[in-house]
Amino acid sequence: MARISLTGNGGSGGGNNGSHALHHQDIRTDSHAVQYSNYFLKSPFSNSYLNYSIRLPIQKIFYKSGCPTEIKTFGDLIRKTRMELNLTAKELSIFLNVNEGSIINWEVGNHQPDRKRLRLVVVFLRKHLDGSISENKLWNLIFKSNPFYPKQHKQNTFGEKLRVTRMKRFLTVKQLAKILDVDPSSIVKWEISKSEPLPEYKLKILNWIKSNYI
Repeated sequence: MARISLTGNGGSGGGNNGSHALHHQDIRTDSHAVQYSNYFLKSPFSNSYLNYSIRLPIQKIFYKSGCPTEIKTFGDLIRKTRMELNLTAKELSIFLNVNEGSIINWEVGNHQPDRKRLRLVVVFLRKHLDGSISENKLWNLIFKSNPFYPKQHKQNTFGEKLRVTRMKRFLTVKQLAKILDVDPSSIVKWEISKSEPLPEYKLKILNWIKSNYI
């Protein structure tokens, strides 16, 4: 059993050589303790400072053996792939150049990778999935919690296809605007179907979509 514990050391000052007994509370958890940085708090009884060390838990459920029996989230997919490759969260974090906490948070769904790291995760997954999951399901899992990603049945208009392709290529509106040599506001209007490019330019963009569509 790991604990959440507070420990303190008195600094120099008046009264009892500046030492003070520090009340602490132990909370018993089925967890894995992690050491955090020390900080200082002035004693109310003298001019001394107490040096506190805090230990907080990461729940052990994150590390339990066994792959998810059903893939419902992007985190499930990351965890299942990692465990099938016999990788620990720490080993995958080193491979993706992130900290172990990020892997844990992704797997349990606390948050998703940022755009730069998401690209790395997707490359990692696609390399090892080996066709075990369809491309459509993969992308739907990746962007399941992203309200800007059009649902599968809504990817029919020019604007929706443009947005889907941009997101699958991990491009921002500004980056795509630079590629297409247009103003970013035009990209925004096209994606929400407020306007469309001129026919000849639309054909050029459709060719770009076709060549980049995954």
